[in-house]
Amino acid sequence: MLLKARIPLFFFSGLVNNAGVNSGSLVDWSSEKDYRFVMEVNFFAIVNMTKALLPQLRKLKGKSRIVNVTSVAVSAQAALAEVLTSAQAFLSPPGMSTYSSSKHAAQGK
Repeated sequence: MLLKARIPLFFFSGLVNNAGVNSGSLVDWSSEKDYRFVMEVNFFAIVNMTKALLPQLRKLKGKSRIVNVTSVAVSAQAALAEVLTSAQAFLSPPGMSTYSSSKHAAQGK
């Protein structure tokens, strides 16, 4: 759900998306509901907040910033994946499959 309120421009000049949750369970124990909840917070909140505030930030004509904080775990996994075969490229620490997949969706590569 996008924010519907009109926020006066002087309240902010940037946006930092830094939310993060994890279901804490293994892949075979994680339900679709677990994945959807984590994706809503870790990925779709970035999309929704950015879409809601972007019109106001654009009015600052290049003097605003949007920072999306993803995860050091995703960066470490990407670096490790470069030295592994493609079959091993998608790694996630035990109990972090929902978190890792949602943060990868936010960061991409």
